[in-house]
Amino acid sequence: MSNLRSPLPSALALLAVAMVPVPKGAYAPFFSQTKGSLVQVQAFDMDRYPVTKAEFAVFLEKHPEWRKSHVKRLFAESHYLENWHAIGAASPVTDVSWFAARAYCQAHGEDLPTTDEWEYVRTNGFGVAGMDSLVWEWTLDFNGESTDDDERSSFCGKGSEGGLDQADSARYMRYAFRSSLRADYAIRDLGFRCVKEGG
Repeated sequence: MSNLRSPLPSALALLAVAMVPVPKGAYAPFFSQTKGSLVQVQAFDMDRYPVTKAEFAVFLEKHPEWRKSHVKRLFAESHYLENWHAIGAASPVTDVSWFAARAYCQAHGEDLPTTDEWEYVRTNGFGVAGMDSLVWEWTLDFNGESTDDDERSSFCGKGSEGGLDQADSARYMRYAFRSSLRADYAIRDLGFRCVKEGG
């Protein structure tokens, strides 16, 4: 991670992808206190793809406090940006903490999507790509999906109790994974994308 350099300008030009407008609407959340209830989601814009290493490299140049060599351990564990050189600049950036992901989005006047926004888009598509195949993704409220600490601690064992579609194992895995995270975690397959409210 030392001597970090920006990607080539031509690579950045290829990665400049507009956000996708997401219309307001409603979706049935995976877990609900009332069966059949819908969550209303306001309109917003969302990155078409997860943030790439090339895009994150530009952020690191402008905000050196988030480089691996400078970041405070309170905000990122030791695995932060560990696999920075493993794959190319056009690949999704992973090994980033929630704090770093949110700082990146906020530096662009954006934020991380809420779980409801993320799941709403994943359910409906709207032209957003890679939500099931590239990387796991941070959400703004990543560990607030269970109602209390007792439920969260036993999530994996009782996950089927409130599930909308018990055959949807991918959703179970996402919720279980998110509920196990801490904001300073940096995991090899965990990246992020940003949203802009009021799309």
